[in-house]
Amino acid sequence: MAHLDDLYHLGQSTWLNYLRRAFIESGELKEAINDGVTGITSTPLIFEKAITSSADYDRAIRELVAKGMPVKEIYEALVADDIQRTADVLHPVFEMSGGLDGYVTLELNPSFAHDTIGTVAEARHILHGVNRPNAMIEIPATEAGIVSIERLIHDGVNVNATHIFSLETYRRVAEAYLRGIEMYIHSHSVWRQNPASVASFSLSKIDRVVDQLLEERDRPDLKKRTAMAIAKVTYQTFQQYFDGSSWQRLARRGAFVQRLKWTRTSPLNYDYPDNYYVEGLIGRDTIVTMSPATLSAYRNHGKAAIRPLQGVDNARAHLAEIEDIGIDLERIGQDLQEQSLAAFNSYFQSLIGSVLMKRDQLDHDWQGFEPYLGPFEREVVSALAKFCEDRTLCRIWAGDHTVWNPEPEEITNRLGWMHSVETMQENTNRLKELVRSVLASNGSFGPFTDVVVLGMGGSSLAAQLFGSIFANWTRPLADQANYPVVSVLDTTDPDDISTLSNRLDMERTLFIVSSKSGKTVETLSSFKYFYNL
Repeated sequence: MAHLDDLYHLGQSTWLNYLRRAFIESGELKEAINDGVTGITSTPLIFEKAITSSADYDRAIRELVAKGMPVKEIYEALVADDIQRTADVLHPVFEMSGGLDGYVTLELNPSFAHDTIGTVAEARHILHGVNRPNAMIEIPATEAGIVSIERLIHDGVNVNATHIFSLETYRRVAEAYLRGIEMYIHSHSVWRQNPASVASFSLSKIDRVVDQLLEERDRPDLKKRTAMAIAKVTYQTFQQYFDGSSWQRLARRGAFVQRLKWTRTSPLNYDYPDNYYVEGLIGRDTIVTMSPATLSAYRNHGKAAIRPLQGVDNARAHLAEIEDIGIDLERIGQDLQEQSLAAFNSYFQSLIGSVLMKRDQLDHDWQGFEPYLGPFEREVVSALAKFCEDRTLCRIWAGDHTVWNPEPEEITNRLGWMHSVETMQENTNRLKELVRSVLASNGSFGPFTDVVVLGMGGSSLAAQLFGSIFANWTRPLADQANYPVVSVLDTTDPDDISTLSNRLDMERTLFIVSSKSGKTVETLSSFKYFYNL
């Protein structure tokens, strides 16, 4: 099993993209820090799910409602409390690293993304309420945001520059930081802690867009390389900015390097290894941001070695070839930033809505489920106490196979279900595009009339479950939109297979072959049978 300390010794810090109150109170945050996590980034999506789908925040919301606090202020109070608690747990890391690590980041209302004055004022307001030296504000790298970054660094505010998808945007962020830190140093006491800053460069979305364009241009040989190539060139650019006599002069006054923080490191395409970005961009003065799923994958089979500067010439050649075939990477970066900000705004509005909904539920004496166990209560309470004492739930979420068996075989590779929600949320657009392409298909044989899932056991159960849940709900839509009929074949019974094959128009049927291992004999047999037909 890989250790995060291996990354730290190579000069790279690990920040976890996950935060909710139960994570703090259960001790899981402290355990993650003991395992080598040195920073936390928060997201409105996780926060929204925690409010609507758990009782984590019920007591706090009740108390704030009783005080007559409006929804926006309730949200700010909940976030501030979580950030303060997390900052306090991370403070020893902050002290030990001399202010380089140990930060928790928080996001601003996305409505300020294109408003410099609003961004600066809101950042000051939020940080004043949090009042922790190791809190870091997230500022999108828009035109207005880059100006805000310079001003906030000048004011001594810790800044995480976010939504960076291109080399040119990174250059502007780095230059804004350098201007801001120089003004700060010239206007503040040398004995005061200098502000820290990171530049968050998003990776996986770049490859998703570029790979699709390469497929359309019949250049699949160039796929799976673009985001990594941009990152390598960006890292070399970063080294050029933070080197030389002008930077050394600032460094001697205590200025921190604005470290590159690789984010969106969970591949969006299953053709990529799960540790593709994490292992490919390990370097000094960098940070890797991991989701819980990516962290689990790295712990399970990750390998640490310095790599960012390997093949920079090849990276530049690849980017030149991409540009030569008409793919504008700078334009793609701008589009991705706009899309990312739009999605962020949607998540944020859902978050405010979830606070409003939970407030109304609690205001009407809404209660969670409270079981009455009668004579079994003592036994259940005892079992739950043992469950908590052994930290069973925390260990399961950490992918600890010893919950079930001292040996990892047949366990560690079967725990992907724990993070399937986060993984699929990243892929919903791909799924929707697949549906659109199936419905729009109108080749020489006409549109698809049927979809058949071939799979055994666990590879077919999800399709059967969703088919049962949504059958009645989707039927009116299917009739209107000419949706194909979906069938699931999870048997080798000759009669069942013959009945299905006789009903299908093979030339207008889409087959989905589903196998976790890719070696399931029954599934491969069905595939070969229908493929030959």
